[in-house]
Amino acid sequence: MFSCKKEPCNLSTITTSTVTDSEGHVYPTVIIEDQEWMTENLNTSLFANGDTIEQIKGDSLWTITSNPGFVYFDNDSARQEGLSYGKIYNFNAANDERNVCPVGWHVSTKKEWEQLIECMDGEYKAGIKLKQSGVSEWNAPNDVFATNESKFSALPHGARTEDGSFYNQRFFAYFWGIDNDPTTFSLSYISEGIASFEVDNQFGASVRCVKD
Repeated sequence: MFSCKKEPCNLSTITTSTVTDSEGHVYPTVIIEDQEWMTENLNTSLFANGDTIEQIKGDSLWTITSNPGFVYFDNDSARQEGLSYGKIYNFNAANDERNVCPVGWHVSTKKEWEQLIECMDGEYKAGIKLKQSGVSEWNAPNDVFATNESKFSALPHGARTEDGSFYNQRFFAYFWGIDNDPTTFSLSYISEGIASFEVDNQFGASVRCVKD
């Protein structure tokens, strides 16, 4: 994934702030080096210009749509709101020019993820510092593999696959890294690392926004 190894960032210098989306949701943020990231998953159903993002519940429609869309895991809005897991977005929503993130922010790019991972001591160790610690949200033995030293607080929302199935909540976190091809970054409850892989447009993952 990376061409050369750099020294990990000094996380004792990170600072925090907040940002508000077009629906009024307030998200805590963390400033690490020259990047400012949301520390919660995006939870909006509106683009930055106020246009509505379609909620796509049905499995068959999810598999064929070319429209931007979101969904709650297992179509259970009450549970997901209670867990603060946010919404799952397809690639067409994450990559839409109307921008699912607040004004002045954008969906994290593949390059920004790679920079963050280098900052967290590389792909084999980054998960330790990026995941929410403990086992209240993550399944055990996540407490062995997570310190959340970065305050990034990655949560295991799981994903929606290209066939419309929901899977891996409490076990894996999947985040969009916008590039020419749909790319996600994945964290596991039994791993210190982070992995990236290309998926189809119909894959559904969480969104973390980065300040412009």
